[in-house]
Amino acid sequence: MRPDLRHLLDGVAAVLEAARDDLERLAGTLCADADIALRHMAALQTLDRVGQCQAEVASMLRAEDPTAAADAIGVEGLRARLIARGRC
Repeated sequence: MRPDLRHLLDGVAAVLEAARDDLERLAGTLCADADIALRHMAALQTLDRVGQCQAEVASMLRAEDPTAAADAIGVEGLRARLIARGRC
């Protein structure tokens, strides 16, 4: 892979990882309030799924072979969406 492309993909992965960290802190703050957690469990689970997807995509972008890494994605639905968009 070209060094400039590797640098770009690593940068995008870092942005995704930082955003995931922000989501995890937000979810942790919201879960600390039992009333909010009970009333908004589905939304909190959505935050978790978004974070998982971000981590998977960041891992794929950092991989030496992103195509092979995409084939190993474990988050339900993410691989299917990549396939539907013609990635695989």
